Amino acid sequence: MVDEDNTKMVEELASLHKKYDDDKQAWNKEKKLKKEIDTLKKDVAEEKEARARLEADLVGLQKYIIIEHTNEFRKVIRMAKFLYQEVSFTDAIFNVNKDIFEVRMMDVDEIVAAIAIKKTIMVEDVVDDAFKGETAKVSPSIAIDPMNEDEENVNLEDEVEQQIKICSTETT
Repeated sequence: MVDEDNTKMVEELASLHKKYDDDKQAWNKEKKLKKEIDTLKKDVAEEKEARARLEADLVGLQKYIIIEHTNEFRKVIRMAKFLYQEVSFTDAIFNVNKDIFEVRMMDVDEIVAAIAIKKTIMVEDVVDDAFKGETAKVSPSIAIDPMNEDEENVNLEDEVEQQIKICSTETT
């Protein structure tokens, strides 16, 4: 019986010793994980501070850009006023909805249309009568061959003006 009790105690001691080692490893692992969590929390806090500083810098730079654009715009207005003293900025000729495009003052919407027309030219397909009225978008370099003397060279500016007139009559 004593031997049996001793073996039981030895087995119990071994199981307790194993449990102690497992608990110690788990505790050490938990301790390492807590340190890692603390380190990560510090890193996150530092990143948040850095982000806040960058956002503040960004807002400051945006304000600076706006101020510089405003100053440059005012400078251009002063220069225009000085150079063109006979032009009144309250006159109907001075229109903020117009801009300069190809050495002409045009409405902004007309400029957008002119750029679109300039990028693509509508060319009618007249090869086959079965597909009459079909159109294809072709780039100007394909539509006009400058080396071919037989081909009629189309003036892009005239084409743009015609398309603008067509667009403006369609909208009215």
